[in-house]
Amino acid sequence: MHREGVFDHHRHDYLSLVAAGGTALGQAALGPVPQGYCWYLEDYGFGLVGGAHTAEVILALSPDNGNLPSIAAWDAWGIFEDTPAASRGSRNFAAAIKIPEGSYVRALATGGTLAAADVVTVTFQLAVHQLNPSFLMSEEDRRQVLAAHERTGAPLAETATAQRRAV
Repeated sequence: MHREGVFDHHRHDYLSLVAAGGTALGQAALGPVPQGYCWYLEDYGFGLVGGAHTAEVILALSPDNGNLPSIAAWDAWGIFEDTPAASRGSRNFAAAIKIPEGSYVRALATGGTLAAADVVTVTFQLAVHQLNPSFLMSEEDRRQVLAAHERTGAPLAETATAQRRAV
């Protein structure tokens, strides 16, 4: 699989989702991905603390950190993983899921026998890629890139006429 940018490092993160409110729904977001980087979700695992209940775990790509008002009102935009109800599970993606810069990974726990006050933990392994690997470029290459992005046009006025009034 082709990945954008240059691999920088791995990061291991976790989210704790607490089912609260009238509907047994827990949600949390990981992110945002910093400017100039992208993440690749390689694998994840989840477990319901205590293991007496089950939950469906949904992972989605999100452009913001706002909570969903309800699952029923969600149009399911951004879902890339939807596990069946279980007390624990994991997934190793054959092709890692790209999380672009500025985006969040949203995790939701719902369904199954999830009850209020149940806690679900979701762990992630993310490969961090730098999108602008300028450290690999020579000084001459950096100057060429800078010159290509700068706007250099003809001077607006000659120095001899810069302070004179136009007639």
